Amino acid sequence: MKGRKPKPTQVKKLTGNPGKRKLNEREPQPPAPELRAPDWLVNQAKKEWDRLAPLLARVKVLTQADRDALAAICQLQAQVIEATETLRKSGTILEKEIFSRKGEPLGEILVLHPANKVQMDCIKQLRSLWEQFGLTPSSRARVQTTPEQATRKDPITALRERRASRKR
Repeated sequence: MKGRKPKPTQVKKLTGNPGKRKLNEREPQPPAPELRAPDWLVNQAKKEWDRLAPLLARVKVLTQADRDALAAICQLQAQVIEATETLRKSGTILEKEIFSRKGEPLGEILVLHPANKVQMDCIKQLRSLWEQFGLTPSSRARVQTTPEQATRKDPITALRERRASRKR
C-alpha cells in the first residue's frame, strides 16, 4: 500500500482532526496491556520496559496490540546502552593491523569500533519507533490533550495533597 500511513483515530482526536475528515469510529480498540515485561527481554531491556510501559499506559498510548513494538524499543535501547558501554571502555577508534597479500605486516590503520555501527543502527531504528509512541518532543508537540487531561494530577500526588490538607 503506497502513500502515508493512516493515523490512528485516537491520535487524530488528540490532534483536533486537522484534516476535518470523517473519523473511523469502528477502528479496533485493543484492551489495555499487562504491564509486566515479556520474559524474553534481556535485563537492561526489562528496565526500559519498567520505565516506559507505565508512562505510555497512563497516557493511553499503549495497548496489548502494541506490546511487541514496545518490547522492540526496549530491546533496541538495551543494545544502544551495551554498545555505548563498550565504546566507553574500548574507545571509538581501534588500530587495525594490515597485511600484504603474502601475509607480511604492512602497518596499522585507524578504524571505527564495530560497536559504533551497532549503536547508530539501533538509534536509527529507535527514531521511527519513538515517533509512533510519542516519545520525542516533536511527536508530542503534534498531540493536544483535553483540559481535563492537562490538569489532572496523578493519583499519588492527589492523595498526598488530601492527607496534607486534613492535617491542617
